[in-house]
Amino acid sequence: MALTKLVKINDNSFWAVWKVEESLSELLTLLRPGILDIQYVHDCIHHPKKKLEWIAGRLALDSILQHMGVRDYQLLKDVHGKPFLSNSNIHVSLANSLPYATAIVSTDVLVGIDIERPSEKLRRVARKFLSSKELDIALTDIDILCVFWCAKEAVYKIHGRKQLSFKDHMYIDVAEIKSGILPVKVRHPDYTAYHTLIIERLNEYYVCYNTA
Repeated sequence: MALTKLVKINDNSFWAVWKVEESLSELLTLLRPGILDIQYVHDCIHHPKKKLEWIAGRLALDSILQHMGVRDYQLLKDVHGKPFLSNSNIHVSLANSLPYATAIVSTDVLVGIDIERPSEKLRRVARKFLSSKELDIALTDIDILCVFWCAKEAVYKIHGRKQLSFKDHMYIDVAEIKSGILPVKVRHPDYTAYHTLIIERLNEYYVCYNTA
């Protein structure tokens, strides 16, 4: 299927979706040598599903960057595992949940993206990542629960810090859940931040990403 969606959020930001319908060997042929580390897939990723997710996410990212006219780059990770482009002011984030992989890029704000399908496993861990107010509306609606998880994952990726608690440091404005735009406040002992997230439906999946 290859690239299924490439969306311009604004003049400085784009997001994309890759739907995996190719075999591993077919996906590998699409990686651009020198841009994406093909050898890493062979040597460091052992599970077949993880190989597909890794490649598809980077192909989604590469599609955006080529659309922006960026041909040469190196994708690295910092000490917290947050991806970044070396020697570049372009911010990136990746997420996957087979058969989909997503990427977001911005030249003006830090970005985060996540994709998730509603499932009962989220109910089992809900009290670990939601405040009492968030629990009140999410525990009875698996779709809202999924959106809340997805939103907090995206915010976590924006900040790229290990000491950031989903339950204790991130607060969703639950009144806005039906609007498709979700405000999230980060209240950490060392700083405060505000983010506006967009909620997209992708078949049975939800995608959340930030615009600010």
